[in-house]
Amino acid sequence: MAVSATGRPEDGVPAAAGRLFVRAWGVVFAALLPAFYQYANADTRFAVRWGWVDVWTIALAVCLPAVAVWAALLALDRAACRWLRGRGAYWVRSAGGLLAVYLLLRTCKMIAAESGVACLGPGGALSGTGFKLAAYVGMPLGIWALARRRFPAVVARLCDWMAVCGLVFFVSALLYPRHARPGSGTPLPAPAADRERGDAPNVILLLFDECAQDRLFPGGTLREDCPNLQAFCGTATTYLNCYAEGVETPVSVPRLLLLDDSPFRNAPYPQLMKRAMNGTLRDMPSLFALATNHFRAACGVHLDYETWLGNQTEWVSTFLIVASLSPEERILHLWLGAFPALNRWLERPVMGETEGFVAAVQATERLLPELLGRARSQPLFALVHVAVPHYPFVWDAGGLKEELAHRPVAELMDDPEGYEGNLRRMDALLGDIVRMLREAGEFDRSLVVFTSDHAWRRDPAVAPVECRYAQEDADPHSRYRRVPLVVKEPGQTEGRTVAEEYRARSLQDVIRPLLEALSD
Repeated sequence: MAVSATGRPEDGVPAAAGRLFVRAWGVVFAALLPAFYQYANADTRFAVRWGWVDVWTIALAVCLPAVAVWAALLALDRAACRWLRGRGAYWVRSAGGLLAVYLLLRTCKMIAAESGVACLGPGGALSGTGFKLAAYVGMPLGIWALARRRFPAVVARLCDWMAVCGLVFFVSALLYPRHARPGSGTPLPAPAADRERGDAPNVILLLFDECAQDRLFPGGTLREDCPNLQAFCGTATTYLNCYAEGVETPVSVPRLLLLDDSPFRNAPYPQLMKRAMNGTLRDMPSLFALATNHFRAACGVHLDYETWLGNQTEWVSTFLIVASLSPEERILHLWLGAFPALNRWLERPVMGETEGFVAAVQATERLLPELLGRARSQPLFALVHVAVPHYPFVWDAGGLKEELAHRPVAELMDDPEGYEGNLRRMDALLGDIVRMLREAGEFDRSLVVFTSDHAWRRDPAVAPVECRYAQEDADPHSRYRRVPLVVKEPGQTEGRTVAEEYRARSLQDVIRPLLEALSD
């Protein structure tokens, strides 16, 4: 008599096929759980602006591969029952069971590392090859040795349990509060008609993403193909040895702007990222909270400025790259999050990232005239976070070089010549900003800060691979934190250079006196 996947006499093809699908669902859910943990847990769902598209992304991300796994298991089970029988069928099912146990152990390890268990994180005591062999090979074999004949049945029960967890997870996701994604073109509010401009200085923070000091000032000298920055430096203070507050935007920017940044100094790195992205920042005052006499505006990418600064500004907008991904790309994004090794073979084919970053830069360009012109009627405190020279490397001084719809990001992120083209685009945007401020008659009385959140993290001159974030963030002199800093203070007309080491957060010592003097 044929024996089904449960190890019991077969009680009908539909019942056996149904049990196999449940177990395929359980295995796939367990394999993807690390990505779901980042994408849809009770904290992160707020940062990604949870919506119906996310619910269906999760459903399809599990169901589609579960159908494929189910079909493979069904074919394998039929073959084991009809041809192998006895011990042969046992060994086939045991091999599948070992794979299922490995996936579950791998998931537990990844989630523990993401939760801040330092010994399991990159560079931790239990992150080496020896531990992986013991955990991923020794433990499954140990469970098999203990269970022996009952091992396929034990794994079947485990897969049933994982399937139940997956169903509970998905049902709970349906009940999450859903957030509408605000349009990136939300207009600025009209200025107050009865307000006098006064002589208060403007404070304008220009944060160009992933700009490396060593690429912009090779050998300590500014590149010749950045004429606008050259002119700006002639009326400002250039810091040649500045270090950003982190190596990733969601950590670096809060450390720079928070009035009290202690929560972002001592916590394990995975917890820093979660605190920056899960809504915790909503209760933490920034420099914007001091600028009560200014029109306060912030725009940027990746970091959820609306969640953090929404109650501290008059206008705020974040361009979330994930919002530009198609449903197919979101599913692939989840699989790449659960299995980062797939990047080696798939070359990160997330096409929407390219278009998303291009759209973010173009949206910022459209905003600048109205935002900077606002300084005519009211003192301006603005953070302008621009997504250049960050990849994709699709720009030159004149704008977008070519139409690049659906071109893989992997083709556009490692080329030094492409990075230099993006630097030239950054210089052109800086020239436009300075010109607009001069035309508005506001350049002289403005504090204008030109800097970056971190350096180029895939710079082949620094390392052959992208930086290890936790280790580099812990190094105060990491080259991934070396960024340009040029500061033009109100009334400054002559350039000067500072060679001593400077920390980006020290900018608060320049900005806060200007704001606090107005509130006295």
